[in-house]
Amino acid sequence: MHEVLDDAARWHPDSPTLSDFRAPREIVEAEREALDRAHRVVTPHREIARRFGARALLLPWVVPTVPQYRAPTSNSVLFAGATLGRSGAYEIREALRRTGISLVVIGERDAEGPDFWRGLDVKRVANFRHGLDLARVVALPAFVEHRPRQLLHALAAGARVVATASCGLAPASNLTIVPAGSADALAEAIL
Repeated sequence: MHEVLDDAARWHPDSPTLSDFRAPREIVEAEREALDRAHRVVTPHREIARRFGARALLLPWVVPTVPQYRAPTSNSVLFAGATLGRSGAYEIREALRRTGISLVVIGERDAEGPDFWRGLDVKRVANFRHGLDLARVVALPAFVEHRPRQLLHALAAGARVVATASCGLAPASNLTIVPAGSADALAEAIL
């Protein structure tokens, strides 16, 4: 995870959040040693399972029962993460600048800075379900995402979802996977 975040920090050196979380070296080494010795790694996260190869036991995600999604008439994208570099905020900002599509974000706090979304048509909502009611696409172009609950909710509802392999999701007809760090691929998938 540190290596992925370090790469993202090189792409976005102005980010105040991409370099903020690093475990102490002794914890990283202890974790690496424990995982190297593990006979099995049990996870529903496909990307984590891929990294462990034959030692991984891939479980299905627990998928919520939710009301069926009805696409709104407006053309908006719901960003299913916090305004953080590791969630792909820079990529979604760039993709939406290119496409001119409006953005729905959850909450009032933007950890990347108070003017982070400047220049975009942004609607803020208090919770994910309200945001889902307003958006044609749900997107999370994350570099790191270990609990994709909102994406699972959106997929179960039948909404279009655009995410990265880092979100660990199983293939679905309403899911498009894009490379982390690619605003070009994200913009294309959103359109």
